[in-house]
Amino acid sequence: MKRRSSGRRVLVAILLACSATATTAQSITEFVIPTIGSSPSGITAGPQGSLWFTEHDGNKIGRISTEGVISEFAIPTADSGPSRIAAGPDGNVWFVETAAGKIGRITPRGEIAEFAVSAPGYGPFDIVVGRDGNLWFTDSNHSAPIVAGGIGRITTAGEVSRFNLGYYHRPHGIAAGQDGNLWVADAGTVARITRITTAGKFDSFLTSGCPGPSWIAGGPHGALWFTDSGAIGRITPDGTITEFAAPASGIALGPDGNVWFTEFGASRIGRITPTGEITEVAIPTSEGGPEGIAAGPDDGNVWFTERTANKIGRISTSGTACMPDQHHLCLSGDRFRVSATYRNQLGSGEATVAETYAATGFLAFDNPNSVELVVKILDACSIGSGFWVFAAGLTDQKALLRVTDTQTGEVRTYSNPLGTTFVTVTDTTAFSTCP
Repeated sequence: MKRRSSGRRVLVAILLACSATATTAQSITEFVIPTIGSSPSGITAGPQGSLWFTEHDGNKIGRISTEGVISEFAIPTADSGPSRIAAGPDGNVWFVETAAGKIGRITPRGEIAEFAVSAPGYGPFDIVVGRDGNLWFTDSNHSAPIVAGGIGRITTAGEVSRFNLGYYHRPHGIAAGQDGNLWVADAGTVARITRITTAGKFDSFLTSGCPGPSWIAGGPHGALWFTDSGAIGRITPDGTITEFAAPASGIALGPDGNVWFTEFGASRIGRITPTGEITEVAIPTSEGGPEGIAAGPDDGNVWFTERTANKIGRISTSGTACMPDQHHLCLSGDRFRVSATYRNQLGSGEATVAETYAATGFLAFDNPNSVELVVKILDACSIGSGFWVFAAGLTDQKALLRVTDTQTGEVRTYSNPLGTTFVTVTDTTAFSTCP
């Protein structure tokens, strides 16, 4: 079922009404977690093409392949309360241990290190990679020496800095904005979204929530999207807020350029377009309790945790047109989504979009002003030959190029080893489905 939710701009009034929505039916795949009663919470796409998730009650970190194979790794600190999780800039995965007052780091091989950041039982709550290459986390600790809610920064070497927001702030979710700032879902005495620079300066924008926003994620066109007590909010870099009625819990940008969200109490997954059109899907387990949600590792799917059902869910976004963003080209009528990752002697990351034409796009690596890859998707259906993929590079960096047909969900990948001049791609059998 689809509908367009009426948006409203929030200025200074705090509205107390909350709304409900309806459901539709659609196929979803679920995978049972081996540890009984593990209560999966946060989830993120991580290294080696897998999804990584926290097991709050199981006190473990889980890894699931895109085929559904699950591995689990025990956290050294007992009853640590792992919650949210993020892929780090160092090739590892980082997570918060709310009950233990620690930040955890797990390598692709499952080796875990922990760093104390606050008093046990008080935080941290959420974690994200900032555009400065550090990990940033929210901390609602009210014990000494932290006297009020704050934002923390931890380097990949484990060095911690902190910025207090003051009393009346209760920071929950955190996201990195395309403007270089950190944006925080702040459910304190006054419901608001707080923006903080990497130097620690902050300002806030009021929302209509009761008790206030909880999850927040980057979205299309430079906006941030957040869940706000019966609504989904969108805030632009200049602080303009629009909200749409929807009982959302977790929230994330999907691979199709739309924003996807969980509905914990209703056991539904929802999608909202940049213009506010909402689609909702009932998950097979009627009391699954979906919570965390994330885009897959370029597999065209959205993945989510089912905290009550002890499962990981997967839903395909194929059939929805590509929406361009900072890391994704949309080519040939927005049917094909193109992205790339890179690694060089200085580090690794996601390629950024430099320029886009109808069928051709350019990607940059660590320097946004230096084009490294050019990709072209040619429509050869008129001669019965499907769609062709051509790619060329001006680099000898390690690169993995991924092209997804959003109509069918098919994915083609092309790799280049470190230290080797990029080999030109001329794949005239890439995608056979026409039109």
